[in-house]
Amino acid sequence: MLLENGDYLILAGSIPSSMPESIYEAIVQICKKTGAEVIVDAEGDLLKRILDYRPFLIKPNHHELGQLFNRQINNADEAIFYGKKLVETGAKNVIVSLAEKGAVYINETEAYKASVPKGEVKSSVGAGDSMVAGFLAHYLKTGDRTEAFRYSVASGSATAFSIGLCTNDKVEQLLQEVIIQKN
Repeated sequence: MLLENGDYLILAGSIPSSMPESIYEAIVQICKKTGAEVIVDAEGDLLKRILDYRPFLIKPNHHELGQLFNRQINNADEAIFYGKKLVETGAKNVIVSLAEKGAVYINETEAYKASVPKGEVKSSVGAGDSMVAGFLAHYLKTGDRTEAFRYSVASGSATAFSIGLCTNDKVEQLLQEVIIQKN
């Protein structure tokens, strides 16, 4: 099966040592040729290498964003500032998770901050993946990037408040607690 225009491919995590470090870049080049959109949730050089190919979405956390710019990211305003630099470099959409401090969303024309729902963090494993999945699922359903960001934050929080991955019911329950503010 060939990825084509209208398809989305998510590349997440580190590359196994048995594969070349350029594998993400090679995959993104193929998607660029076929018209498929790419979402990347990776860090460091893996992320830097694909920015020229205009990925649909990248989702660094605040630590990963800070590493890219040799800075410590302490709050949403700093995340927006450096997230805009990633948009200028090529990313179409950027979500930066800030743990208990919320999250930010940036594209070429807008920037938003989101609060996170209150709850007990049981495990952060999979929370970033859930953010990506929540954003993409709602975006594909509605085309509304702001509401997709709200779903992203609710999805990541629902996973963090669970052992294992979130459920749709838990996401819907937390959705009302996610407050989005335009920056």
